[in-house]
Formats: sequence, C-alpha cells, structure tokens
Amino acid sequence: NNPEDVVEFTTNAKPGDFGGFAPKVFEHAEKGDSVANWILDRVVADVEAALGALDLSGDAPLCLLGGLAPLYAPRLSARYRALLKPPLDDALGGAVQMAARLFTGTAEAAR
Repeated sequence: NNPEDVVEFTTNAKPGDFGGFAPKVFEHAEKGDSVANWILDRVVADVEAALGALDLSGDAPLCLLGGLAPLYAPRLSARYRALLKPPLDDALGGAVQMAARLFTGTAEAAR
C-alpha cells in the first residue's frame, strides 16, 4: 500500500523477482480479475506473435517448457493449442536437436 515501495522494488528487482508474481497473476485471472486477465491477454498475444514469426507448419510440434507452461497452454489460440505436444527433452536438448536438424537437414540428426 505504498507506491514508494513499488518504485524501489522495480529499481532493484531482477527478472526472477518479477517472475515470482506470475503465478499470482494467473491465480487472480482465474478468479475473474479484469486487470490480471488484461495482463495475460497481452502476454499471450506477445507469445503468439513470437510463434507467428516461426511460421510453424500445421503439423509442427509445439512444446511449452517451464513452470508456467501448463498455465499458458489453455490461453493459447486454437491454432497453437492444436500443435501442443509434451516435451521430449529440456530446453537445451530441444535447442541442440533443432540446430542439428538445421545444419544437417534431417529430422533424426540429434538422435
């Protein structure tokens, strides 16, 4: 209840400090909080804009990683929800597989 505390927090906070609030935003959105839903609508629009830049084909697997992945998934548009698959590896493993495919031109390069 002190705006000065908010300003001080934002001056010294690290990205993880801000990220700690994300689950609470989802929690309040589920309760119908209009500000929380507005925030999540904006974030999902940004995520989908980034996915759009990837120009995923209709059968490309889309894997969400991280602790918030299950919270984001239901908020994605039908187009991206249809592409969702459970991840087979962590982010580093997926990046290595993608790089191997890119440089060798084969889907099985990293296996």
